[in-house]
Amino acid sequence: SYSVSINQLLANRGEQTLALGAVQNLLVVEPSSNAHVQLDNVRLVCGTPNGNCGVSPPAQSSDDLVITVLDDNGQVGSAWSPGICAVSAENAFASDYCDGNTSNQVTWSVVPTGDSDIGTNAVQINFGAGAGGAWFIKDAQGLDLSGSTGGNLKFDLQVSADTVADGVIFKVENDYPQGTGAIELDLAGYAAGTWKSFVIPISDLLLSTNAEQNNPPGGRLNLAAVKAFLVLSPNGEQDGKSLKVANIRLEREAVVEVEDTGILGTWMLAPEAGSLGVGPAEFDVSWWNGDDGVIALRACYYDDEYVFSRDGTFRNVLGDDTWVEAWQGGTNACGAPVAPHDASIPATFEYDDVAQTLTINGQGSYMGLPKAVNGQEIASPGDAPGSIIYNAYEQEDGSLLVAVEVADGGWWNYKFIKTAEPPPPSPFQGTWVVASEAGSLGVGPAEFDVSWWSGDDGVIAVRDCFYDDEYVFNPDGSFKVETQGSTWVEAWQGGTDACDAPVAPHDGSIPGSWSHDQDAGTLTITGQGSYVGLPKAVNGAEIASPSDAPGSIVYNATPQDDGSMSVTVEVADGGWWSYKIVKIAEPAGPSPISGTWYMAESDGSLGVGPAEFDVSWWSNDAGVTALRSCYFDDAFVFGDDGSFTNDVGADTWVEVWQGGDDSCAAPVAPHDGSIPATFSYDGDAQTLVITGQGSYIGLPKAVNGAEIGSPGDAPGSISYNAYLNDDGTMSVSVEVADGGWWSYLLTR
Repeated sequence: SYSVSINQLLANRGEQTLALGAVQNLLVVEPSSNAHVQLDNVRLVCGTPNGNCGVSPPAQSSDDLVITVLDDNGQVGSAWSPGICAVSAENAFASDYCDGNTSNQVTWSVVPTGDSDIGTNAVQINFGAGAGGAWFIKDAQGLDLSGSTGGNLKFDLQVSADTVADGVIFKVENDYPQGTGAIELDLAGYAAGTWKSFVIPISDLLLSTNAEQNNPPGGRLNLAAVKAFLVLSPNGEQDGKSLKVANIRLEREAVVEVEDTGILGTWMLAPEAGSLGVGPAEFDVSWWNGDDGVIALRACYYDDEYVFSRDGTFRNVLGDDTWVEAWQGGTNACGAPVAPHDASIPATFEYDDVAQTLTINGQGSYMGLPKAVNGQEIASPGDAPGSIIYNAYEQEDGSLLVAVEVADGGWWNYKFIKTAEPPPPSPFQGTWVVASEAGSLGVGPAEFDVSWWSGDDGVIAVRDCFYDDEYVFNPDGSFKVETQGSTWVEAWQGGTDACDAPVAPHDGSIPGSWSHDQDAGTLTITGQGSYVGLPKAVNGAEIASPSDAPGSIVYNATPQDDGSMSVTVEVADGGWWSYKIVKIAEPAGPSPISGTWYMAESDGSLGVGPAEFDVSWWSNDAGVTALRSCYFDDAFVFGDDGSFTNDVGADTWVEVWQGGDDSCAAPVAPHDGSIPATFSYDGDAQTLVITGQGSYIGLPKAVNGAEIGSPGDAPGSISYNAYLNDDGTMSVSVEVADGGWWSYLLTR
């Protein structure tokens, strides 16, 4: 028998000191060679008699913005186990019961809501004789809801008349007695027997000290380990009282976090001997390296900047000249940058600070020397690869050492120094509207001068359909004008200077993007028909026809002390349109479908038929799944930044229309993930749009209204119906030719 004290384990520090609050494996046995080991009676023994050693399972955590407690079908959310429970006076509140036994003081059943706006079903709770009985939804392990202070507890309730008379209390609890304590539900003005929606700010729950009145008294609610998210109980004698509850959920505010591992910012090659060189091993520059003479000669190169931005984009900022070599058509001298090594092609980066690798994506983008790529030194600008992977090591002095192995075992090595931190995230991120106040919209002979015309209170009243237009600046750089179906449409658009449906292309039908140069104070909106303020006001003109809408508009943007933003644009004849916009919502967080998905391997997960999710014409069975294993391991990757990738690996299922023979083979362009793509998921409309030629969900041939017959026929985007299921899967469908529907079941 062996015994080890916890203090001994804490003193035996490995890579990190043992974290007693997050133990996953109580015992790990690792023999030094072949062994036969038998173990028995592995246990944790308390140092205090009758104690529990402080041992408890860690609370579950979730990044979901909406955590379902009770859904609109009367079912408990998957995170809560054992689920619906109650406690009552009949056993002196000694223990919870979760079996719904009808002999208990508190009983419940699933019943129709009778109101389609509320949902299909609710839970009806009936109370018998006695006082103090309570109904709640429980998770025995507890949920970590930290970071939810800006969120809300929401639920719908229908209360009987006799229950309304004495009132209802609610609570949110950890282990009793800790929690909010009993809080009186505000039923002022409530009509008995009707549905009412309640919104309780989490911040209010955290302020409640009512738990101090418990017996024994308890402390305030701890969001890190919530075990009963909603407790309901009628006041007073409960005999004959009842209520119905539905749609219990926690809705959290999106938190957009920008992780800076140290790579973000502007870097330059260190102007010191040996910071640039090549040799037979990593950081060996014995074959050649830049000395003081090289640095002086190549001053146009040593001032080049390598910029890593918060949005994941990368840029080589070379200025008017850089070092141009013979293989680029130069003379080994300072000269104008040569495409594609001139930052003319957009690029991104991925930095893994654990693996210490840096990937630059985008033809012509590079670190150090443009010719030094993986496995070779290229001999022509046209040979530039689509991406380069470097080894990258952050140093204690703040520098960055970067290396790449080229031909014949040679390594190019660089030392970079950071010259500027990244600018803070743009304040534009989020949703804005033109302020509903006089003068927030106007035109005049100078910037911020609205003396020619401005919107007064009368204009605001008439154009309410304009003042509720939303300008949505997403963190991924996408932009959209949300008009809610109606906006101010003028005569030049074919309208009558009245509220009407938006007119293309100013209707959001063409994807838009945005960029904000905080130093220059400019806002650029890209995408025909995308705009801020009035669609007619563009650079140098007021357009006279929707078809005249430019591909981009550059505005001046000036942040104000009150958090608003002044946006201006100079149009014809020296006139300036000016807008005051205010933020009404912070940006949404990552999409609920973010992550990596695969086709489910269950029978019928892939199929086609005459209706959505009818796969009677053809579907996969176990034989198909086994035969197409190269397809069922294909990944559909939805990035937090709105990017989308078909990661099909070295082989996938290639059909005859692609030039294959209905077998596993190398993927065929453009259905090989070679063209960057994005996605847009609308959870309310349950639609998913994949944008980027050759990107797809399910089968590449199945597109809107057709099954394409050639890779070259791949459209620029595909719209799918997409439904998130309670079991964590996603059902996706697309209608093709002749009323046929392809249907897919994805899992992650």
